[in-house]
Amino acid sequence: MINYLFSFKGRINRLKYALGIIPLSLINYGIGNACNIFATNCEFFLFFIILLLWINFALVVKRLHDIGITGWASLLMLIPIANLMLGLFLLFQKGTKGTNKYGKDPLLDSEQEALKQFKEKHNERFFNR
Repeated sequence: MINYLFSFKGRINRLKYALGIIPLSLINYGIGNACNIFATNCEFFLFFIILLLWINFALVVKRLHDIGITGWASLLMLIPIANLMLGLFLLFQKGTKGTNKYGKDPLLDSEQEALKQFKEKHNERFFNR
C-alpha cells in the first residue's frame, strides 16, 4: 500500500488509478472547504496538501508509465485545463500490453495471481493432467 501511494516506480492500471484518484480528490475538496472555513488556520492544512500532492503525482506517474509515457508528463497536472484533459486521458486510455520499460503489465500480474490462488484453492492435480 505504501508503494502504491508514495512510489513513483512501476505501473498501475486504470482501476487502481481511479480507486486512488477519486478518494484523493474528495479529501482534497474537503481540505479546501475546511481551509476556506478556517481561513486564518490554512497553515495547519499545508502538510496535508503537500502529502496529497505527492500521492497525486505518484499515481499519475505510475499511470503514465502503464501507457508507456515518461513520468515527466505529469507536470501537465500543474497547467489548468491540461490537467483535466490528462486526468481523463489517464482514466480511459488502456495501458500497454505486456512488459514495457517501466515494469510488468499490472493486469497480467493480477490475472496470474488470481489463477495461482484458484489453483491453490482447487486441487493442483486437476491442472497437471
